[in-house]
Amino acid sequence: MNNNNFKEHFKKKILITASVGLLLACICVALISVLPLYKQLRAQQANNLIFAVKTRSMVVEGFLAKAKETARQITSRSKAREALEKYNNNEIDLSTFNDFSIPILQDAINLSQFAVGINRLDQHGKLVAQVGLSAPEKFLHPPDIADNKPMLSGPVTIDNDSYIVVSAPIINRQKSRVGTDIVLFTTSKLREIVQDYTGLGKTGETIIGRLSNNGQPDLFFPTRSELELGRKAHISGNSATAKQALEKVFVPDRERTVHLHETHHDLVAYGPIEGIDWGIIVRMDKYELFKPVTKQVLIIALVIAVLVIPLGLLGLILLLRPLSNRMIIHIDTLQREIKAKENAIHERALAEEKLLDEKERLNVTLRSIGDGVITTDLDGKIVLINKITEQLTGWSQQEAIGRPVQEVFNIINEKTGKPCDNPVNKVLTSGKIVGLANHTALIARDGTQYIIEDGGAPIFDKESKMIGIILVFRDVTEKRKTEEELLKVKKLESVGVLAGGIAHDFNNILTAIFGNIELAGMSIDSSSKAYHFLQEAKKASVRAKHLTQQMLTFSKGGDPVKKTTPIGKTITESANFVLHGSPVSCRFSIPDDLWLVDIDSGQISQVIQNLVINAKHAMPEGGEIRINCANIEDIRSETPLSLPGKAYIKITEQDNGCGIPEKHLEKIFDPYFTTKQDGSGLGLAISHSIISKHNGHISVQSRIGEGSTFTIYLPASERRST
Repeated sequence: MNNNNFKEHFKKKILITASVGLLLACICVALISVLPLYKQLRAQQANNLIFAVKTRSMVVEGFLAKAKETARQITSRSKAREALEKYNNNEIDLSTFNDFSIPILQDAINLSQFAVGINRLDQHGKLVAQVGLSAPEKFLHPPDIADNKPMLSGPVTIDNDSYIVVSAPIINRQKSRVGTDIVLFTTSKLREIVQDYTGLGKTGETIIGRLSNNGQPDLFFPTRSELELGRKAHISGNSATAKQALEKVFVPDRERTVHLHETHHDLVAYGPIEGIDWGIIVRMDKYELFKPVTKQVLIIALVIAVLVIPLGLLGLILLLRPLSNRMIIHIDTLQREIKAKENAIHERALAEEKLLDEKERLNVTLRSIGDGVITTDLDGKIVLINKITEQLTGWSQQEAIGRPVQEVFNIINEKTGKPCDNPVNKVLTSGKIVGLANHTALIARDGTQYIIEDGGAPIFDKESKMIGIILVFRDVTEKRKTEEELLKVKKLESVGVLAGGIAHDFNNILTAIFGNIELAGMSIDSSSKAYHFLQEAKKASVRAKHLTQQMLTFSKGGDPVKKTTPIGKTITESANFVLHGSPVSCRFSIPDDLWLVDIDSGQISQVIQNLVINAKHAMPEGGEIRINCANIEDIRSETPLSLPGKAYIKITEQDNGCGIPEKHLEKIFDPYFTTKQDGSGLGLAISHSIISKHNGHISVQSRIGEGSTFTIYLPASERRST
């Protein structure tokens, strides 16, 4: 083939290839042009479902708010409330109370659009009046209501109809709770909301429900699929869709807003209903939802393609003829340039791959380090932090980069609370490795305080020039607490050795004194003045004997004689014995399935008595002590202290007394430390010693004016139950 034939053949191939390419390009241009529009229209259709969820949830929330407000108005009727107060104070009997209250409550139902039943409970939770529909038994024992605000429950089914239950506290003018109204509201309005399919086409529907205890969807009203017999095939699919949506509504820590979920057939919008554990779901068949959008976009794409292709072909023919010759001339040049660029790209790709590998190795190393790491430039601006630093400081890497290190790494002296010199400045000044000062504490972004160790060092380049600083630190807060706890135990053990020796010797002396007093008392007449003095000396000797017995608790001889036993009875008997005849009451919360423990019942009784005595002294005018018990499957989830085993029982004793000053909290378990004029200072020290000898742990939390809480952990027996 000669050169001219080659050129003509080349021109034809270019023209054919370019024409086919142009056709494909036009089609692509048409599709690309309408793709954003298609996505926008689809998003708009999806937003219609989100809007439907928001509007319907607002109506539902409005209904629930109206129910709460109606219940609150019922409780605020002063005459009925005053009658209840008189009944609580035994000023009137139940019959008189009903004669006065029931007409008022019936009038409240008559004035309400949705209330169908009022069940009034007195201050002890006893049903004293009932008008309209009676509430089921399980709703007649409402729990404590936070902030004394009405609480929603339900829906509950009564005689094949569903109702909302509102537990509303009855508050008197002194802001005290004198009773509770259990008010039932019909859900007919909710049914109208759910079964309004306006704007949802033939397949759309609204579903309201929640997850039951076994994780299955509990749908409050029949779905559209169930109501329309022609679409029964989708009922099981609706149940699965509702389950998936409701599970996502109540994911812990999830932002409570409206979300979209796409299944094989449907697009689902779902969100929570504020103030109650309900979710609202709006679903619609995707084919019906997006069919108008698809039709519009296809028409637009076709119009674009029809307009662009003829014009493009005409312009291509006119343009390619004069350019074809020039293209042939430049082919060789282009091939050489392409080859050179390919080589450059290949070399650059190799360099980037090496850089990425190095960066990945650095990231893996930083993630693997168990300490916090911060790197800064020479101006003290943060360049990099690792995951541990993010957790301790509360700053993410994206937020921290470029900030002054003092803003993120905020350290103070834990003893004085004064800011510490930042180690970055010390490294910049000295050019050497520096350590943190003793008692250094890191203040996180949320105010949490961590005790930390370690320090900083300079970063040098290959020419030994300083280019930055690295800080490495670790959280030793729990380590410090564990060391302090071990030091406290060792201190008690040391005191126990001394106390045991003194107590044994002192007991021997007391035996001689006590025996001689007995003999002297037998040798003189009981009417003698000396006989009275001997009896007083005898009483003092008995008190001294009891004191030596307490001191022996610290010694080897005070080791517990353990038996496997239920601890609940020991707790209740010990507390009630101490509080007998006092103005202080005790409320117990001890589960029936509380595990057995291996304990010395006498010693544990002494611990409970010591704690209850202290609580009683903290409430001289009277009050209430709360003792709660619970099973702990894994002690590590409760406390970082190193305790043997995993299964424990937890005992908390809480009072609402005067509280303990913060400066005394570290000393209250020390022997002979007391703030009471007539106290020996041994009660809490003995309690600590007893719990320690049972391989347990005791701690205290207290605030002035708010009371104190003692927490005890005791190992559960291998034989958990009787």
